[in-house]
Amino acid sequence: GPFNVKTHLDKDMYIAKAQARNSQGEPTAYFTHKEQINIDITSKINKWHAHTVMGFYIKDARNRKIFTTINGEWPKYDPKSSEISATAMIPPNFLVPGQYIFTFAISVPHAMVLDWVEDALVINVIDAGSEFSVYEGGDYGCVFANCTWSLNNIADRGLSNG
Repeated sequence: GPFNVKTHLDKDMYIAKAQARNSQGEPTAYFTHKEQINIDITSKINKWHAHTVMGFYIKDARNRKIFTTINGEWPKYDPKSSEISATAMIPPNFLVPGQYIFTFAISVPHAMVLDWVEDALVINVIDAGSEFSVYEGGDYGCVFANCTWSLNNIADRGLSNG
Protein backbone atom coordinates (compact mmCIF):
# COMPACT_ATOMS: atom_id res chain seq x y z
CA GLY A 1 0.00 0.00 0.00
CA PRO A 2 0.95 3.65 0.15
CA PHE A 3 3.83 4.94 2.24
CA ASN A 4 2.86 7.54 4.82
CA VAL A 5 5.45 8.73 7.33
CA LYS A 6 4.66 9.45 10.94
CA THR A 7 8.30 9.86 12.02
CA HIS A 8 11.02 12.14 10.61
CA LEU A 9 8.76 15.12 11.40
CA ASP A 10 11.73 16.93 12.96
CA LYS A 11 13.83 16.73 9.76
CA ASP A 12 14.46 19.85 7.66
CA MET A 13 13.13 18.12 4.54
CA TYR A 14 11.52 14.71 4.27
CA ILE A 15 9.41 12.43 2.11
CA ALA A 16 6.02 12.40 3.84
CA LYS A 17 3.96 10.25 1.49
CA ALA A 18 4.28 8.16 -1.66
CA GLN A 19 1.52 6.36 -3.50
CA ALA A 20 1.07 4.64 -6.84
CA ARG A 21 -1.97 5.56 -8.95
CA ASN A 22 -3.33 4.38 -12.28
CA SER A 23 -4.17 6.71 -15.18
CA GLN A 24 -7.67 7.23 -13.72
CA GLY A 25 -6.06 8.57 -10.53
CA GLU A 26 -7.09 5.56 -8.44
CA PRO A 27 -4.62 4.29 -5.81
CA THR A 28 -3.36 0.81 -6.68
CA ALA A 29 -0.33 -1.44 -6.39
CA TYR A 30 -1.21 -3.45 -9.52
CA PHE A 31 -0.65 -2.40 -13.13
CA THR A 32 -0.56 -4.15 -16.48
CA HIS A 33 2.62 -3.62 -18.47
CA LYS A 34 0.54 -1.51 -20.90
CA GLU A 35 -0.46 1.07 -18.26
CA GLN A 36 1.23 4.31 -17.24
CA ILE A 37 2.29 4.17 -13.59
CA ASN A 38 1.93 7.43 -11.65
CA ILE A 39 3.92 7.81 -8.44
CA ASP A 40 2.61 10.65 -6.27
CA ILE A 41 5.18 11.94 -3.78
CA THR A 42 4.62 14.52 -1.05
CA SER A 43 7.65 16.09 0.60
CA LYS A 44 7.51 18.32 3.67
CA ILE A 45 9.82 21.31 4.01
CA ASN A 46 10.58 22.63 7.50
CA LYS A 47 13.80 24.34 6.39
CA TRP A 48 14.80 24.63 2.71
CA HIS A 49 18.32 23.54 1.74
CA ALA A 50 19.77 24.87 -1.49
CA HIS A 51 21.06 22.50 -4.18
CA THR A 52 18.87 19.61 -3.04
CA VAL A 53 17.46 16.94 -5.33
CA MET A 54 14.56 14.58 -4.73
CA GLY A 55 14.06 11.32 -6.52
CA PHE A 56 13.79 7.58 -6.27
CA TYR A 57 15.15 4.33 -7.55
CA ILE A 58 13.40 1.04 -8.00
CA LYS A 59 14.64 -2.50 -7.57
CA ASP A 60 13.05 -5.69 -8.83
CA ALA A 61 12.33 -8.88 -6.89
CA ARG A 62 15.86 -10.09 -7.75
CA ASN A 63 17.23 -6.97 -5.98
CA ARG A 64 18.54 -5.48 -9.24
CA LYS A 65 18.41 -1.68 -9.43
CA ILE A 66 16.26 -0.96 -12.51
CA PHE A 67 16.57 2.81 -12.73
CA THR A 68 17.03 6.03 -10.78
CA THR A 69 15.12 9.21 -11.52
CA ILE A 70 15.47 12.74 -10.16
CA ASN A 71 12.67 15.30 -10.12
CA GLY A 72 13.80 17.98 -12.57
CA GLU A 73 10.98 20.27 -11.42
CA TRP A 74 12.24 20.31 -7.81
CA PRO A 75 14.26 23.58 -8.17
CA LYS A 76 11.01 25.42 -9.05
CA TYR A 77 9.85 25.02 -5.43
CA ASP A 78 8.04 27.99 -3.92
CA PRO A 79 10.00 28.90 -0.75
CA LYS A 80 6.81 30.12 0.94
CA SER A 81 5.34 26.61 0.79
CA SER A 82 5.95 23.91 3.40
CA GLU A 83 5.13 21.09 1.02
CA ILE A 84 6.12 19.87 -2.44
CA SER A 85 3.69 17.58 -4.23
CA ALA A 86 5.02 15.85 -7.34
CA THR A 87 4.10 13.03 -9.69
CA ALA A 88 6.56 10.83 -11.58
CA MET A 89 5.05 9.11 -14.61
CA ILE A 90 6.56 5.77 -15.62
CA PRO A 91 5.54 5.22 -19.24
CA PRO A 92 3.49 2.25 -20.47
CA ASN A 93 5.34 -0.69 -22.02
CA PHE A 94 8.48 0.08 -20.01
CA LEU A 95 8.65 -2.16 -16.92
CA VAL A 96 8.49 -5.89 -17.59
CA PRO A 97 6.07 -7.91 -15.42
CA GLY A 98 7.23 -8.39 -11.85
CA GLN A 99 7.36 -6.79 -8.42
CA TYR A 100 9.14 -3.45 -7.92
CA ILE A 101 10.29 -1.80 -4.69
CA PHE A 102 10.82 1.99 -4.45
CA THR A 103 13.37 3.89 -2.35
CA PHE A 104 12.94 7.66 -2.08
CA ALA A 105 15.52 10.29 -1.11
CA ILE A 106 16.14 14.00 -0.69
CA SER A 107 19.81 14.93 -0.79
CA VAL A 108 22.46 17.45 -1.65
CA PRO A 109 24.50 15.43 -4.15
CA HIS A 110 27.97 14.46 -2.85
CA ALA A 111 27.32 16.37 0.40
CA MET A 112 24.45 15.10 2.59
CA VAL A 113 21.31 13.02 2.68
CA LEU A 114 18.36 14.88 4.20
CA ASP A 115 15.94 11.94 3.98
CA TRP A 116 16.19 8.35 2.80
CA VAL A 117 13.15 6.05 2.80
CA GLU A 118 14.17 2.57 1.74
CA ASP A 119 11.71 -0.04 0.39
CA ALA A 120 8.87 2.43 0.93
CA LEU A 121 6.48 1.41 -1.84
CA VAL A 122 5.82 -1.84 -3.70
CA ILE A 123 4.03 -2.23 -7.03
CA ASN A 124 3.31 -5.23 -9.21
CA VAL A 125 3.32 -5.21 -13.00
CA ILE A 126 1.26 -7.94 -14.70
CA ASP A 127 1.73 -9.14 -18.28
CA ALA A 128 -1.29 -8.18 -20.39
CA GLY A 129 -0.28 -10.21 -23.43
CA SER A 130 3.17 -8.94 -24.42
CA GLU A 131 5.24 -10.76 -27.00
CA PHE A 132 7.21 -12.13 -24.02
CA SER A 133 4.19 -13.56 -22.17
CA VAL A 134 5.27 -17.08 -23.19
CA TYR A 135 8.29 -16.56 -20.91
CA GLU A 136 6.24 -15.44 -17.90
CA GLY A 137 8.13 -16.08 -14.68
CA GLY A 138 11.44 -16.19 -16.57
CA ASP A 139 14.08 -13.48 -16.51
CA TYR A 140 13.97 -11.62 -19.81
CA GLY A 141 15.38 -8.37 -18.49
CA CYS A 142 14.25 -5.30 -16.60
CA VAL A 143 12.57 -3.13 -19.22
CA PHE A 144 10.92 -3.50 -22.60
CA ALA A 145 13.27 -2.10 -25.24
CA ASN A 146 11.16 -1.10 -28.23
CA CYS A 147 14.07 -1.06 -30.68
CA THR A 148 13.62 -0.13 -34.31
CA TRP A 149 14.66 -3.09 -36.46
CA SER A 150 15.38 -3.34 -40.15
CA LEU A 151 16.60 -6.07 -42.45
CA ASN A 152 19.59 -4.87 -44.41
CA ASN A 153 20.27 -7.71 -46.79
CA ILE A 154 16.84 -8.64 -48.16
CA ALA A 155 17.98 -8.23 -51.80
CA ASP A 156 20.99 -10.49 -51.17
CA ARG A 157 18.64 -13.39 -50.43
CA GLY A 158 16.48 -12.99 -53.52
CA LEU A 159 13.56 -11.61 -51.51
CA SER A 160 13.30 -8.23 -53.18
CA ASN A 161 10.05 -7.15 -54.79
CA GLY A 162 11.74 -6.46 -58.17
